[in-house]
Amino acid sequence: MLYSIVKCAVKLYLMFRYRIKVKGLENIPKGGAVLAANHLSNWDPVVLVVSCPRKVSFMAKAELFSSKLGKWFFTNTDMIPVKREVADLNAVKTSIKYLKDGKLLGIFVEGRRVKEGEDSEAKGGVAMLAIKAKKPVVPVCIESSFKTFSKINVIYGKPIDLLNNVEGKLTSDDYKELGGMVLDKIRSLKKEGTINGDHSS
Repeated sequence: MLYSIVKCAVKLYLMFRYRIKVKGLENIPKGGAVLAANHLSNWDPVVLVVSCPRKVSFMAKAELFSSKLGKWFFTNTDMIPVKREVADLNAVKTSIKYLKDGKLLGIFVEGRRVKEGEDSEAKGGVAMLAIKAKKPVVPVCIESSFKTFSKINVIYGKPIDLLNNVEGKLTSDDYKELGGMVLDKIRSLKKEGTINGDHSS
């Protein structure tokens, strides 16, 4: 309920400030999946929430859960607390459980905000979670300058089954390489061109 209320309020705000065009919603599976997107702005998590017809969960820094209000809000919007300064195994286990339970988990494959034209590489987290949960990855391309009244294009690509590329036990470098495959697909979605005549959010 809280998620729906927040989503509706934020959607109204974004509709006033931007023009959001969405393509490829038919590529979002009904079961668990990782939504792997590029990361341009602090608005990106909100853009995914608003553009996706299903509920999307994210990892959020544990500090946001430190107050009673913060814990109530982020817990009831299905966010997962993660300690950023350490390898947080609890956050990983919770994320895998979410995926196995049929939920959508939003992750930014580069692990940080990357400006247009800036060089970047994929992290291994997207591939690791998808493979351990045995769920597909949906590449998502977000395009926008995020200037007021500008257009935000969101393109959902076809699901990728990374298990098809797995043989034996994987190393951290293997996960990064698979993450790179996902990032390449996100970049190829951008090259497909602008959106015309598709869904509007």
